Amino acid sequence: MESTASDRSDRFDQLVGLVRSIGAERDLDVLLGKLMDAITREVNADRSSLFLYDAGTDELWSKVAQGLDSRELRFPAGKGLAGSTARGGEVLNIPDAYQDERFNQDFDRQTGYRTKQVLCIPLRRRDGEVIGVIQALNKKTDMPFDDEDIRRLETLSSLAAVAVENALLHEENEQLFENTVLTTAQAIEERDPATSGHVWRVASYSVNLAKAVHARAAEFGQSYDRDRLRQLRYAGLLHDVGKIGVREAVLNKAKKIDGLGLPLIAERLHRLAAESSTEFEGSDYQQAHQLVERVNEPRPMSDEDRAALERLHDRHWISDGEFEALSIPRGTLTGTEWSDMRSHPDRSFRVLTLIRWPRRLSQVPEIARDHHEKLTGDGYTRGLKEDQIPFDARIVAVADVYDALTANDRPYKPAIPHDRARKILESMASERALDPRLVELFFEAGCFELVEEKPEEVNV
Repeated sequence: MESTASDRSDRFDQLVGLVRSIGAERDLDVLLGKLMDAITREVNADRSSLFLYDAGTDELWSKVAQGLDSRELRFPAGKGLAGSTARGGEVLNIPDAYQDERFNQDFDRQTGYRTKQVLCIPLRRRDGEVIGVIQALNKKTDMPFDDEDIRRLETLSSLAAVAVENALLHEENEQLFENTVLTTAQAIEERDPATSGHVWRVASYSVNLAKAVHARAAEFGQSYDRDRLRQLRYAGLLHDVGKIGVREAVLNKAKKIDGLGLPLIAERLHRLAAESSTEFEGSDYQQAHQLVERVNEPRPMSDEDRAALERLHDRHWISDGEFEALSIPRGTLTGTEWSDMRSHPDRSFRVLTLIRWPRRLSQVPEIARDHHEKLTGDGYTRGLKEDQIPFDARIVAVADVYDALTANDRPYKPAIPHDRARKILESMASERALDPRLVELFFEAGCFELVEEKPEEVNV
């Protein structure tokens, strides 16, 4: 039946709309989805695919968007009709797939689908090199694909090839950006081996929590797309980048007095014992030495030990600086050292603002800077409170505290079991040091579970 002028006009309008849609799309996952929809519609097929060809590995691959994630599908080009088109560059129009020995029946056996008609069109770059394959399956009229279908898909393949090339170039630039972030994160890890793995876990916990929030978007008034999720992940990976500027002696301090400090005190006490046979006998020296070693551990001090330490200081057996360090009530850092450590969020912000972030990732520095703020306003470094704290920074705060408690690689404390860590976070939430709703969701949705994701391999 000959097409009317109205049909041709509608067809032209559809083509213009398609060109605009795919021409503006830089996200490869989204682009492939749009193209598959267009392929299916153009030739009235039951379903379609667009596979890219990796000549280096002789594989066809594609990406399938799944909500906030995507999965990668790969299979050898030596199996199947699409692979034959990728290797040879020819159009294949197969009226009955099961009559062609090149057809790979594994996909049908695995899914229960029955492939009948197959149309494969090569996707070529400007220089003629095949970079992919358009594949349409099963004409809805149950008739073979015809010359008009081939012509339409060849037209579409010319448009798709340009869009795919641009998207691949964009993805290469994105991958370069990704590698820069990952390299920086690794530099943080190597700068502070005592917290190895921390930034990777914080990033993963944060993404898990954001996905849980997205699933309850109406309740939280927050939703995530893939760009915002990526921004949060980068902030999690880079939230401690400012520690690069913190002195190593502070960063890796495992005891209240580290390095040669304790042996110097022991030597002094030993000399005093040798010089005095009355006031400071050997047993006193031994008790004093044992006291210093005991209170040097990063744990709370008993009232008895504190009184004994004060007597040592009053007798000038330990210096003012040593007394200050050994009297630290919690952890290993003195007031000066703690101020240095607390400066790392501001340092992170200054470092990260030197990067020219794309608009969709522009909040990375702010999220990294504000992950130690508290809803009560007594966090650091800006003293923000409640809604002044960026929502994503509150997510990173929950992830950061959970990992700090449960990590088994901290030199100044043992790992805390999950159940106890949960009670601590819930206590912090009740005191509004952390966002109560996010803490509740973190445990309710199992955001503390880390899953290693790998590309999926399929045969089609």
